[in-house]
Amino acid sequence: MKPLSGIRVIELATFVAAPSCGRNLAYLGADVIKVEALAGDVYRKFTVYTHGEPVVFDALNGQKKSVVMNLKDPDALYWFKKLLQTSDVFLTNFRESALKKLGIDYDSVKALKPDLIYAHFSGYGPKGPLSSYPGFDSTAFAVRSGLYRDFVPPESEPNTHITGFGDMISGLALSLNILAALSLRARTGKGERIECSLNETAAWALMMPMAYEQCTSRYCRKEGDPVDIANASVKCGDGEWLYYGCGTIKQWNELCSAIGCGQLVDDPRCKTLNDVILNTPDIKDLIFKHFLARSAEEWIRILREHDVPCERHRHIREMASDEQLIANGFIQPMEYSGGRVMLPNPPLLMESLPSYNGGHGPLLGEHTDELMKELGCTEEALERMKQFGTVIG
Repeated sequence: MKPLSGIRVIELATFVAAPSCGRNLAYLGADVIKVEALAGDVYRKFTVYTHGEPVVFDALNGQKKSVVMNLKDPDALYWFKKLLQTSDVFLTNFRESALKKLGIDYDSVKALKPDLIYAHFSGYGPKGPLSSYPGFDSTAFAVRSGLYRDFVPPESEPNTHITGFGDMISGLALSLNILAALSLRARTGKGERIECSLNETAAWALMMPMAYEQCTSRYCRKEGDPVDIANASVKCGDGEWLYYGCGTIKQWNELCSAIGCGQLVDDPRCKTLNDVILNTPDIKDLIFKHFLARSAEEWIRILREHDVPCERHRHIREMASDEQLIANGFIQPMEYSGGRVMLPNPPLLMESLPSYNGGHGPLLGEHTDELMKELGCTEEALERMKQFGTVIG
């Protein structure tokens, strides 16, 4: 038994955030049925960065079933609503206007199945001037929150697009909402309406910078020097960069001792972490100077011996061979015609869950026949709908 065994989820969603939520639920054991349009999910064909292979689609849709229905057709919409009646969760990122037009908005679905959990994902949330406006993680999450602008020096150009970053975080937030709603329904028998968005998740993810910016102008706008020398990136003797993080005065003292700045342990400017932060302009050059004496890897070894949290600044490409990720099964290989690609599992580690990346995503419409027959559709009616392009199977 997996945690969500016996739970059926209907996913009417494309792109990244909402499908990543469905992927999390499938990994937990839910029966996730992905309902696709005739053309299929956009990431089945968006393979320009992956040598023609649907790598992103597979990562987001492994362990799901695929049903293809043209919901603009009354017959397909009829069977889709029957499918909803067999489910526990309806997960969608369609705009409210489109859902209402199809008669599968919250009020309509609640009347159809009162105990259904209706999970709607959007760019900006259900209220406000942008509630009906489309939003991607680049716009509604990163740009509107200041993530791309404030974490570079003021004179620099804004950061470039970090694909899917906000989407994946938001997918976890939406998953948490759904799990809470399932827990509540188990006790009350009632359904629930869930609204989750990129914009609200960005505010939560950037809570600390948001709070600090309101209290000091120093936090985000770097000018080449660290705001907080207790938590800083430093250049090492081999030209590589290292980041260390001292969350306690004990760790700061250990850092100073490890790099040969033991005199700072008893320095009045370093009595507390607050003192260290306030006196950063006076201390930073001494810290910088000592790190130039050794390579980044040497400093990593020394600092870890002193239990100081630290990492060499790595590149994204290095994650594919990261021994720590591999040892824990956090990333696993997926085979393609062009070679092996390492892909992550959802960040869900439980004794009852096997460490398994789910394999490739389903073929387009792979499970249409199976699900339609389960709903009571006859072979003749199914073939007729296929001929008219109502469904694909």
